[in-house]
Amino acid sequence: FPVTIGVEIEYDKFTKETHYKGADHVVGAVVDDNVRGAAIRLVATQNATETGYALNIWTSYVAKRYIDYSSAVDISGARWPVYANDRDVDCSGGACQFTEQVLIAVERKEIEARQDTGFHLRLEGARGRQELELPAAYVKSFLAKVPDGILK
Repeated sequence: FPVTIGVEIEYDKFTKETHYKGADHVVGAVVDDNVRGAAIRLVATQNATETGYALNIWTSYVAKRYIDYSSAVDISGARWPVYANDRDVDCSGGACQFTEQVLIAVERKEIEARQDTGFHLRLEGARGRQELELPAAYVKSFLAKVPDGILK
């Protein structure tokens, strides 16, 4: 049976944009001897002239400094630029818990090409990296909920 994910849909009456936010796909990993958590999701923003898509990635880890993610590489070896979106640090418990959120802009055709394979990529930064996967079923389900084209 097909797997479906929840997609939040919100229309902004001021900007006349529709925002689509896929559910978080949560993963945990140990990379470079550091325990981390991460979540990845697809997002889209649609208006009267265009639709933009992105992978929205959140990572959390204990460290002494930010990893400073600057790029990503997928399983085929293709490089993807990474855009910092938000970051935070909490040192209240002794050890510092860092959080970084990044975006990777993608075209719909790139998402469609991964309906059978999903996304498998690795974020790379100055002080570490994080491997992530977004299953094919997630990709198919997200595309089914985001209309192709522009709003009329």
